[in-house]
Amino acid sequence: MRALRLGMAMSLLFVPSLGLSTTRAHPLRDVPPGEPAPAFELKDTQGKTHALASYGGKAVVLAYVRAGQPFSDKVLELLAALRRRYQASEVAVLAVSRPEEGSVQAPAKLPFPMLLDPDRALYGAWGFFVLPTTVALDRRHRVAAAVSTFPEGLEDDITRAVDQALGRPVAAPKVVKETAPAAPAEAAMARRLLASGKAAEAFGALEGALRSSPSPETLVLAAEALAALGRADEAAARCQAALKADPEHQRASLVLGRARTLQGRLQEAEQLLKASLVRTTDPGQAHYWLGQLYERQGRKDAALAEYRAALERTFGP
Repeated sequence: MRALRLGMAMSLLFVPSLGLSTTRAHPLRDVPPGEPAPAFELKDTQGKTHALASYGGKAVVLAYVRAGQPFSDKVLELLAALRRRYQASEVAVLAVSRPEEGSVQAPAKLPFPMLLDPDRALYGAWGFFVLPTTVALDRRHRVAAAVSTFPEGLEDDITRAVDQALGRPVAAPKVVKETAPAAPAEAAMARRLLASGKAAEAFGALEGALRSSPSPETLVLAAEALAALGRADEAAARCQAALKADPEHQRASLVLGRARTLQGRLQEAEQLLKASLVRTTDPGQAHYWLGQLYERQGRKDAALAEYRAALERTFGP
């Protein structure tokens, strides 16, 4: 029973690049990039049934959203923009939500169907981590892109994936200029790539800055990418360099704690992560990584407590 409860908690967790698994950093646990999405058949808020197979030959943009969540509201606006941008004969646009407290009411005047997933069948089959997550499928319904929350550049990422699926010219990714002087433009691109689960590409975007005079923020971003790629020793070294330059850097100790966990230095990792809980602006990640550390030690009840805390700090109680 404890193992089952732990698995259920794990299925709700949010950021794929936070896991101890280093073989895949992707917003869908069970559908890697390029793999076919599992079939589904769900009713919408009007009672009409929609099956993935019925959209054969079309690209599909599907977003799993949560009612009343600000990022989900932004994703619904994005879906409306995509519905206007593409012909319905070429691209299917769908939202999916689990009815809250028996409600099946969708926001008014959506120009696309809102499907209902009352038993979380689609949520589990696709392996969603965090809501909202927006997924683009190509014409053969293989995963072309998947992005969690609402990071800067989400619309560009999804439209590039859809345009590629349709055989249209694909615009190069925009480099977002960083306003803070301490962080180079490459850092903004790296953050976007990390948010999309593209750790290798994120590290590549930072290589030029790393060769010159890397800022502490650049070093920490590189460490996050390296940790996601399983290169724990290199990640730890980057964090230590960042802390040497800026001992008060909020995320350096947090990412170093993750790297120490991957290295098996669990006592030191626990100290770092606990200290980060009161320093970082993202305590949800610290709780999550503590949960993974405790699970690695076989402390399942402690792991569950940290996972619950991670969910509460990220989504609210």
